[in-house]
Amino acid sequence: MKNRQGITIAALIVAIIGLSIGFAAFSNTLTIRSSATVNPTNTMNVVFSSLNNGVGTTPVAPTLNTSATGFTATSATINGDTLSNLNVSFTAPGQSVTYSTNLYVYNDGNYQAQLTGITFEDADGSEQGDTDPWKHCTAITENVELANQATPSLVASACNGINISVTIGTASNVTPASLDKTLNHQIIDVEGYLNASVTISYDGSYVDGPVSVTFGDIKIGATSAVNPALVVVPQQESQKCTYVDLDSSGNITVGDKVSCPLEAQTDSFYVIEDLGQGSTVKMLAEWNLNVKEQGNDQSVLYPDAPEGYQNENVKGKVYDSDVTTYGAVKFNSVTSEYGYWTIGADHQLNISVYTDNNNGEYPAYVYDGNATLKTFVDTYVRYLNSQISVANASGRLIKYEELTSLGCSYISCSSAPSWVYQTSYWSGSAYGNSEMYKVPSNGFFVDSGAFFTISGVRPVIEIASSAIDPA
Repeated sequence: MKNRQGITIAALIVAIIGLSIGFAAFSNTLTIRSSATVNPTNTMNVVFSSLNNGVGTTPVAPTLNTSATGFTATSATINGDTLSNLNVSFTAPGQSVTYSTNLYVYNDGNYQAQLTGITFEDADGSEQGDTDPWKHCTAITENVELANQATPSLVASACNGINISVTIGTASNVTPASLDKTLNHQIIDVEGYLNASVTISYDGSYVDGPVSVTFGDIKIGATSAVNPALVVVPQQESQKCTYVDLDSSGNITVGDKVSCPLEAQTDSFYVIEDLGQGSTVKMLAEWNLNVKEQGNDQSVLYPDAPEGYQNENVKGKVYDSDVTTYGAVKFNSVTSEYGYWTIGADHQLNISVYTDNNNGEYPAYVYDGNATLKTFVDTYVRYLNSQISVANASGRLIKYEELTSLGCSYISCSSAPSWVYQTSYWSGSAYGNSEMYKVPSNGFFVDSGAFFTISGVRPVIEIASSAIDPA
């Protein structure tokens, strides 16, 4: 049987074993739409974008898995709330393609948006029903005169091996079979974003002719009705933070302690950079946040303490063997042994993206929306801004350069103030292509794999100096 799809490997196998067996040539079209309704005027605009700081429509290049060869894929097209033209021609089991490079879900609307769920619809557009209705597989006639087609049983088997998964922010590998399609109720602030990716894989059996596979729409829901449990109602009176002038300089300087009244408690911070002529104060949280990774039994909340706030008992782990794991989370939850900040087969630093203070080399500050613990920092910043109305706060993880300016040097923080290492926490700077710098509570300054549940979330908060008064 001559394969008009141009798959030369199939012809070679036919010549060797004398059987009419070819590889599958799949063509898939996937459309993802985010939808939302706001009355009376719909100013929701949650869209796909190739930028994380605006609306971009640059085509999304496919990434073919490096362990398999002999197949092709086209770039995906972004058009507002639609991601389309995800077309791939597989030729053998074990092949997969991912669309994730510069792909984001961006909030270009006027409302803070909460993702409500993901729906995999039938390939014909109707509601999901029986087994795998979200994909439709048909044999393609190879030779019109002879009407040669793939065997129906092999088409069904190959079709069963076609899978698709979607990742939005911290909701990873959501598939039609997933029990939880709520997307973790993630919130996207106005002009905010979440990282997105779509993976299509072929893990089925060989088939004796080309097959066309068409997917139904995958819709991402968003609403402006944000879950009130995730947002604290602002206090009626404007609150301010206060600071203790330890060196009696009359200025906010390194080591000064800032305290901010929140709804559940008062949280404190240590200034990590002299104010100078700037209008923003940079300060490190006194304690780690009391957080837990969803679905991770090793990540444990400290009992009887507010979730999401600082807590002095939440100190993370010093060693992997530690029993107490309150607030210890992974820097990033993906299963790859290499960090998202790398690129190419040799996993070099992607210097086109991560170039902050590193001249294109490690240590590199890589904390961004790809870091799955970012959701905890963002939620905490919302707490602060809801309580301190003039704060205009932003949050992130501490940088390698900030730690060295405080007295740390690889592998010790013994020359830094003791408050620098009173908990075990992640920095936002990468040590290499799979490790992050971290500060354990034993006074060291070392590195650890980004995917270990070992360090806590101790954010750096940048806050307007006008929101801080002397104590």
